[in-house]
Amino acid sequence: MRKKQKIKSKRKYKTERRKIKSKRRKSKRRKSKSKRKSRLQNMLGGFPGDPILLIDDNSLSYIIRLLDNSKEVCGYFKDIDGKLQIDGLTYEGENDNCRHYRGYQKYMWHIHPKGSKYYLSTKDIINVLNHENWIYSYVFTIYGYWILYYDDKCEYNPLLGKKSCVELGICEELIEEINNEFYFSSGNGRVYNKAGIDKYIDLINNLQPCLYLRWYDY
Repeated sequence: MRKKQKIKSKRKYKTERRKIKSKRRKSKRRKSKSKRKSRLQNMLGGFPGDPILLIDDNSLSYIIRLLDNSKEVCGYFKDIDGKLQIDGLTYEGENDNCRHYRGYQKYMWHIHPKGSKYYLSTKDIINVLNHENWIYSYVFTIYGYWILYYDDKCEYNPLLGKKSCVELGICEELIEEINNEFYFSSGNGRVYNKAGIDKYIDLINNLQPCLYLRWYDY
């Protein structure tokens, strides 16, 4: 009887050990897969440095109401406990263009009101590309909002000696081509087109190393 109990006990022990080892192997595989996914996301153009911050519900609701304006409205955000809130006054544009009177700051926003095209203007992108410090530019439209970010200090290795659009001085020309394509694929820039948005993001992100664009539906 004792021998049988010992044999059963050993078998049970070995079975438990195998289960523990199997769990450890699965856990390692999951962690390794997670790390690979994280690295891949970074390679594909995830925002480096600071994480993308969510917008405070009250601030977002206020900005969405502004979309009924006939003119462009702009302003600033500030980071309050990991959420973005409207910082100070908002400014209404003259001749459909809004001016940020406090200059360039880290978190800036403006709207493309109802009736206007919902993709980024050439100026929206060039303003971010030309600035020397980190800027997150939020652009709100009737369907959702864009976040555009450019880190001019990030390091990259141009593939096969390929130069960036900034180095070649052709950014405006390329942006206009991309915008024209989106214009025709989205009903003159006024009809929601998710496939068109995804393609637009890919084209802008590949326009210049360290330039990052994202889209969020409401």
